[in-house]
Amino acid sequence: MWLLLQCLAVTLWAGVNVLDSLLVHHYEKHPIILMWTQSCFTVPTLLTTAILFPTPPAYVVMLVGAGVVAYTGDLVFFRVLEAMDVSVTNIAWAILSVFLSVLGVVVLSESWTALQTAGAVLVFAGAVALSLWQRRVTAARSLLLLPFLALLYTPFYFVQEVALRNGDSIIAVSLWSLLGRECTAFFSPCFVPAFRRRILTFLPRSDLRFWVISGSVIALFLTATVLTSAAFAVGPLSLVAVVGNIQPFIVLALAYFCVRLFPRFAPREILTAYSVTIKIFSFSAVFAGLALLAFSR
Repeated sequence: MWLLLQCLAVTLWAGVNVLDSLLVHHYEKHPIILMWTQSCFTVPTLLTTAILFPTPPAYVVMLVGAGVVAYTGDLVFFRVLEAMDVSVTNIAWAILSVFLSVLGVVVLSESWTALQTAGAVLVFAGAVALSLWQRRVTAARSLLLLPFLALLYTPFYFVQEVALRNGDSIIAVSLWSLLGRECTAFFSPCFVPAFRRRILTFLPRSDLRFWVISGSVIALFLTATVLTSAAFAVGPLSLVAVVGNIQPFIVLALAYFCVRLFPRFAPREILTAYSVTIKIFSFSAVFAGLALLAFSR
């Protein structure tokens, strides 16, 4: 059961990436506007959930704070989608796994094994191989956004890990982290006149298709979050984590089908034989590295 749950969740996460890339390249490039429009769906949903589960976790302040930092990460994520292929952006999540492993050793006194060293080397080897190819079509400074994105999301997941280890529930931890991020996305632009004017200018020219896609992103995101939590609840932690690492391959496949079936509304993805070969090679190295990191815990 856990395998099916995680495979479904990973497919939905991949769909979120592809649809976000579609929004950036065909509708609106400004990350603050994109985050605000999506928060129009998430904030009511999360506040309703908070009413149903009113007891906050012990680490609520840290969780909300990490969510605020993650909002900055989301802004960087949309910039990354604008600069490079949607499948390549998944390298950031691999780097994030390495950062979390290092924090586990430094802060939580976890052990660091030879397998983790080999895993980290494979992750960075795959990232470097992909970056060397991507540099031919992307400015070098854009590639630096990937580790920066991973760094901004590190507190979001690390604080959740600490809260869960201290007995807080998955629902409470996820809810308050997301509330910190999504409420920041919704309310902060309203207090900045330039962003408020930009939102008011954008709303009349946004069409139904944009809102349907944005709503679909949130529906996929929330469903994937629930499925991932369910998979971790019933399956082995390391195996569930390993299955989650197939996401770059699914993103690449979804992008391929979008380019072939809906070229007018496809996400950004270079699909020459050479680029696909490089990506599969790099993703395979990263997958192997993340598997070693997962199994060594």
